Amino acid sequence: MAGSSGRCLLAFFGGSRQELLGLLSLAVRVWETLGTDHVYVAGGRSVEAVMNAAEALRSYLRAQDVDASVEFAGAISGDDPVNAIRRLVAGLRGKCGFLVVSPSPASRRLATAVGLAARGLPEPQGVAIVLLDFLWGPWSGLPYPYVPRAVEPLLVLPPTGREALSEPRKPAMARGDLVSRGCKDPGLGGLPPLRCRVAELARRLNAATVGAHVYIEHERVWIRCNCRAAIKLSLNNTVHRINLGDPCSHEAWCSAAARLAELVEHVLPQLYQSRHGGRHSLEGLAQQLALFTGLRRIEPCNPSGEELGSARTIVDTSLVYAGIHNYAYTGARILLPYCAIVEVTRRYAESAKRTVEPLEGLTDLLAYTALEELEYAGASVAPSPATDCDIAIPDIDPLILNGTVLATRDTGAASFWQRHPASRIAAGIALVHDAEQGCRSPPRGMEHYAARRTGENCQGSRLGASWASYAVLQALVALKTLERIDAERMGRGRLSVEMVVDCGDGAVGVQVPALPVG
Repeated sequence: MAGSSGRCLLAFFGGSRQELLGLLSLAVRVWETLGTDHVYVAGGRSVEAVMNAAEALRSYLRAQDVDASVEFAGAISGDDPVNAIRRLVAGLRGKCGFLVVSPSPASRRLATAVGLAARGLPEPQGVAIVLLDFLWGPWSGLPYPYVPRAVEPLLVLPPTGREALSEPRKPAMARGDLVSRGCKDPGLGGLPPLRCRVAELARRLNAATVGAHVYIEHERVWIRCNCRAAIKLSLNNTVHRINLGDPCSHEAWCSAAARLAELVEHVLPQLYQSRHGGRHSLEGLAQQLALFTGLRRIEPCNPSGEELGSARTIVDTSLVYAGIHNYAYTGARILLPYCAIVEVTRRYAESAKRTVEPLEGLTDLLAYTALEELEYAGASVAPSPATDCDIAIPDIDPLILNGTVLATRDTGAASFWQRHPASRIAAGIALVHDAEQGCRSPPRGMEHYAARRTGENCQGSRLGASWASYAVLQALVALKTLERIDAERMGRGRLSVEMVVDCGDGAVGVQVPALPVG
């Protein structure tokens, strides 16, 4: 292990893909907050796995313009990992001016050993024990800086390290954007188009709030950006402003999600009222947009019911339009039948060939984009006839249907499936209602779900805030895409979408990326 000076991070790696993503986030966040110069990576029994993780981290930091070296610190093996960690910390204290120790991305066994080792350390002036709390939700699989800071709060374990946390932060990453790099990054691989733009918008917001500071309250490290963010939607020259507040707080995202859902569902349809002649009502399209982006979240009508996708679930076309990809990112076990791929592709092709109302064109584009999102998120394709899914899903091979849940937003389809012999093979039928009212007198013999507004139920919930932040940024990307569709098809821009941040030196725009259109 080469000698070093300056500020160091000692991180522990367990071996899984999720733990590697945690390691990437931890190194960038601690560098950004405490200004570390060196990162030492230690791990469990597999020396090769830890060395590979260190190399992956080295590539990732280089891509983010983080000027910190990375070194392999050894494998923690044997029957006494606690004392082995104490010896490692003692050795690094002699090499580093200040040492940050974190168990965050380690396996449970290793993290426990780090915690026990920390309890036995004296209270030195030069050591901080820091934990990065991961609130993955739909952000699962994205490391920092491609997630908002509120999603990954920092914790300091008492009693050490308090004096170090008043150090000024380094600037957030300002490297060229993810979209211009073809949605590819060393820590991510290649991302699908929508996911890529949500991640990039999070990075841009982080980079704009460079004046953040760290506060300690009751042993917790609170990142406060000391900035105010706002979303501005201009509809026919009427500006609607949503004050996000401090984008580093959970509460800000919950309130923004609630307000944005209100605008999308009740104000946006008014923009197209005079020219609408599409196959769906404007209100229905707007609510579908809220569902797709996550501003409305599908939850069990029964508070003790299981989340949609807890069991293997075959979804129809209506749920692709309702944003089922968001749940695939959280680990839902989604099977996408071939009939849904055919229906979504056909609708998108028809929409692209003719001049449809912009809001309808947007929902078709988003659903088509979601096919790639679902593939990336690990959803499986279930072979089915290439007819309408109402008829095709019950005709799927019984070996595939056995033990699966059949899910839809279409009451007629759910009733047909319930009477079909396939219902005796399937594990059940799930019907998603577009509003809470559907839970009051639902048809019997099915599992029922309601699309509830995300922002109204997430105050005080860290996971809820994670959902809310993803929904807000995904909705902004969708609305920016609608802005382009509107200008292209209507010949004039009646809609504009902006995000601004003010850190005390005046408002600065945060450019919202849009999906390709046309």
